[in-house]
Amino acid sequence: MSLRERYLTLCMQPSDMKDHMPRLAEIGRGMAVTEIGFRTGVSATAFLYGGCKRLVSIDIAECDVPPELRDDARFSLKVANSNELKPWKSDVLFIDGDHSYNGVYSDLDRWAPLAKVVALHDTAGRKWLGVREAMHDWFGADWTKIAEYHDSHGLTIWQRA
Repeated sequence: MSLRERYLTLCMQPSDMKDHMPRLAEIGRGMAVTEIGFRTGVSATAFLYGGCKRLVSIDIAECDVPPELRDDARFSLKVANSNELKPWKSDVLFIDGDHSYNGVYSDLDRWAPLAKVVALHDTAGRKWLGVREAMHDWFGADWTKIAEYHDSHGLTIWQRA
């Protein structure tokens, strides 16, 4: 299966990322992306298909990386706790890892200052209140909310002001 075929298939399958696939492809186009939370690689597929310059995914657990991603020279996966790595600069930071208030706040506090754009998944509904509360507590006047989507558990995108 090609990366394109994987992307199109994932866009058609019911999932908590389905509606966000084109959005992630767009915000990552030509950008260096850091992703916290890889799981099955759905969002990573969107970033790579969209034409990101580089994608570094971080996940606390060993993940089964599909060959369409594993064989892409732009992609790398670090199996580690995001709070134990030294953060690096990114154009785009995508957070979909630890969904607790403390986990999200810590990821924002450590990684967002080095990013131009921050996108967070699971920002709508009542299931992941820690994500939404940490997001509202962390972002200040030096950031502008540029998009907020309520489908597929929510996606909120912030840009440095």
